[in-house]
Amino acid sequence: MDVRGGITLGDQVTLSNGCFIISHINVGFADHPLQKKYPTKEAPVMIKRGAYIGTGAILLPGVTIGAESVVGAGAVVTKNVPDHVVVVGVPARVFKKI
Repeated sequence: MDVRGGITLGDQVTLSNGCFIISHINVGFADHPLQKKYPTKEAPVMIKRGAYIGTGAILLPGVTIGAESVVGAGAVVTKNVPDHVVVVGVPARVFKKI
């Protein structure tokens, strides 16, 4: 977990082995040549009540995982996930409603 940008966990959230919650990304030190093209991004991650985050899933800065939603193993979440859905893939997409 990277808490620099903030992480909020609701009640009864499950975080499986090897998942990554990233609230801050940068390419290195402040004067790194890539810093202009890829500036630092810092934004809070929120995981709402009853959500399940699968093994090896990656949650990127600024995303919200909806209540009672499931993030499949190895999924990379780049956008908000609605309540009561299963998301899978790279990037994560809605697989089905639950």
